[in-house]
Amino acid sequence: MTKNVRLALRSSFVAIALLSLLIFLALATPAIASPQGMRVAGVVHDPSGASVFGAQVELHTNSYSAKTITSTAGTFAFENVPGTAGTVNVTAPDFTEVQQSWNAASGGAVQLEVVLQVASVNQQVLVTAARTSTPIGETPLSDIQLTSADLQATPALTL
Repeated sequence: MTKNVRLALRSSFVAIALLSLLIFLALATPAIASPQGMRVAGVVHDPSGASVFGAQVELHTNSYSAKTITSTAGTFAFENVPGTAGTVNVTAPDFTEVQQSWNAASGGAVQLEVVLQVASVNQQVLVTAARTSTPIGETPLSDIQLTSADLQATPALTL
């Protein structure tokens, strides 16, 4: 073999080796760069099945924790969660807090369903009765008169 042929073969071998190394690094880099973890997702609704929008969801596993808020559809998701077990705490106004455990034994994504119970209504209403009328200007508080039809028509949990 001549010297030129040996140089050409050596250059081709180096080029193939470098190309192979670049291909390997390109394929291996996403696996190295992106953290491996679980996907924990779910939906939050009330006992009637209505979605609970704006509920705060806190995820805890080992030393890791994260927070999110439910969407208008009542859904939430946590990506790249390190660990295969933990808890979620869900809170929302007018609902009782719920703590729910989760476990991903199979290593797949976790899908949770959280049902929030309506909190008991705790409101004090002072009702006074007098046989004489009192001008509104003389009352210490504002005065609004509601009929039973008004009370039946409101979807509010509290007055």
